[in-house]
Amino acid sequence: MMACSSSHLNRPKRDQERKCTPGTTWKQDCNTCFCTDNGQVGCTLMACSTSHQYRPKRDQERTCTPGTTWIVDCNTCFCSRNGQVGCTLKACTSPSEQTKTR
Repeated sequence: MMACSSSHLNRPKRDQERKCTPGTTWKQDCNTCFCTDNGQVGCTLMACSTSHQYRPKRDQERTCTPGTTWIVDCNTCFCSRNGQVGCTLKACTSPSEQTKTR
């Protein structure tokens, strides 16, 4: 874990005044939040997609082979046991990131 001073904590606006139990962690959208030893909230600042599940590109909406994984831009997609596609929700910033298959 990276050490950082409380003056550099990433605090989402809605949690700035929130009290927390030191040592706890939780998810907020696609970010991970944590409570410092002195009760301050800090969170990662990833740009989250507005949807709850990344929608695969049109050519990937066909059924998939359970257990397979692949890369779409900077996200990792996977095929569930019942053939449903799910992907991580990272906001990709580099146009050079290409789709790859594992």
